[in-house]
Amino acid sequence: MLAIAKRALVCGFVIALTIQSVSIHADVIGEFDRIDVPAVLLIDGNFVRTAMLIEIYAKTYAIDIETFRHKRNLSAPEVAFGQIIEAIRSGSEKEIIDHFSAPLTNTMGLSPVQWATLIRETCGGLSSVRVALQVRLPTGRIFIWESTNAGKSVTMSLYFREASVGKWVAQPINEGMPMEQMLKWSLQTSWVAKTISKQVETKFQFRIALTGSRMKSSDRSAAMLKFNGSLVQKPLRDISDAPLAPVSYYKNVLQLLKTKGFLSFSNSLTAESQKKINSWWDRLDLNSQNEWIDAISRDVYINFLLDASPIYIMFYSKGNGINWSNMGHVYLVKSSGDRKFRIANFSSTSYQDVLLKDAEIFGEVLMGNRNKDDKVRN
Repeated sequence: MLAIAKRALVCGFVIALTIQSVSIHADVIGEFDRIDVPAVLLIDGNFVRTAMLIEIYAKTYAIDIETFRHKRNLSAPEVAFGQIIEAIRSGSEKEIIDHFSAPLTNTMGLSPVQWATLIRETCGGLSSVRVALQVRLPTGRIFIWESTNAGKSVTMSLYFREASVGKWVAQPINEGMPMEQMLKWSLQTSWVAKTISKQVETKFQFRIALTGSRMKSSDRSAAMLKFNGSLVQKPLRDISDAPLAPVSYYKNVLQLLKTKGFLSFSNSLTAESQKKINSWWDRLDLNSQNEWIDAISRDVYINFLLDASPIYIMFYSKGNGINWSNMGHVYLVKSSGDRKFRIANFSSTSYQDVLLKDAEIFGEVLMGNRNKDDKVRN
């Protein structure tokens, strides 16, 4: 995964392009189809496709880069994408530097030439490039493309935003862009697995806009997350309902923690999370261990259970009643083998956690206030 992340960072750095001598077509939203993409969550360092769907506007190409560049009426983002690919394929450090903007200087402590060399070695020498699709968002565009380098096929992405009228720039999808990160990995994973489909009228209990506190927009092209779940709003001690099996499992785990000790809790985690928690536990003194057991099991109030099968996300707060200020969440994974639940993502934080903690996105759902607006709809 680290290799993929490095490749994505290097090939998606800030690129400024001037569009010249090309007939530019102003695209409209009607040229994009509404499609569903299975949402991908990062679980213990691995991407897992879930039952949640992301509804987006996309334009599908599935053609080689030469055919793409010779299409009539290319839009400004399409022209920018084609020029970037040609710069990468050139393999020339000078050509790459000429197409990159100021942030190239001193990036990762490298000189422009060193950075261009890294780009060439990582992304250059592409024997073939196929353009997969373009996603339209309120903030910009994401292009998904396939490349073959040394006989190995890789699916990659580039993100663009309009820096000024007619000037589109590509930039890395970084930690400050959690919605774009979720889309990037979901799109790349789904394109490879061929699980992208045109929107169908599948009924979900919740449909929320992935705009969040970073982006205030009522744009029609906002990505929508569709999922099922249960509004619980009960103290954990009062839960015994069969439909809330993941929550009941977590309740039993905490009871075993208090009666049988830490090992029983550790055994309830996935293998990767178990390694982390055991290493962390061994570094604590006895008083700290006892304080942690008391803190994790005392006054747990369950707000909401999100069904992202095979992942379940349990939102909770401490004390009696809903409290957004100390809201937390736990990942529970249902094994495909023994069908048992396991707690995952111990001491892990990624793009999805930023989204889950954003009150502008999940606040109305978790607080039980489903207003009849574009944020939450049936």
